[in-house]
Amino acid sequence: LLTQDDVTINSTLITKPISAMTATETSALIKELVGKGVANSDDTVMPDMFVIPLSDWLGLDVPYSDAYPMVSKREYLIKAFQTATLNPNAKVLAVAYADKERNAGVLGGTGKQCYALYKYDGEAGRIEMPVAYTSTQVGTQDGFTWKSVAYAQHTGFKQFREKEMLYFRY
Repeated sequence: LLTQDDVTINSTLITKPISAMTATETSALIKELVGKGVANSDDTVMPDMFVIPLSDWLGLDVPYSDAYPMVSKREYLIKAFQTATLNPNAKVLAVAYADKERNAGVLGGTGKQCYALYKYDGEAGRIEMPVAYTSTQVGTQDGFTWKSVAYAQHTGFKQFREKEMLYFRY
């Protein structure tokens, strides 16, 4: 999901964790984020998934601002993203491998904080499963313990419509 070769990378919009942004910076981010996602797709789709590093997600439990101490940054981010995308089902998700410490040198990882904005659509990107999950005949060797073996095969994630995804890295 975070290492597609043909996906556009923006390294100027998000330059620090969202959890470290001020209320003004967070508000400006949402406005620019969705606009850049729509522009990247040549105005053909509205993004509805925003993936952020787990470390940033865990830091969003602080109050959004001094003026609104009962609203956390996480609540504000999710609600603002849903409002900006005109989709009450739009999601902000945390992924551990978006953290620079976890993705450095692993499967094409960049060693940078990675955020991904995209349209959740099975036609735009998916994981193929050429060998379906299959379990073998259940049997027993000792008349008491039942044992079985299963196997399957799957590919990595592949984005087919690269313009419907946008990475933000710092």
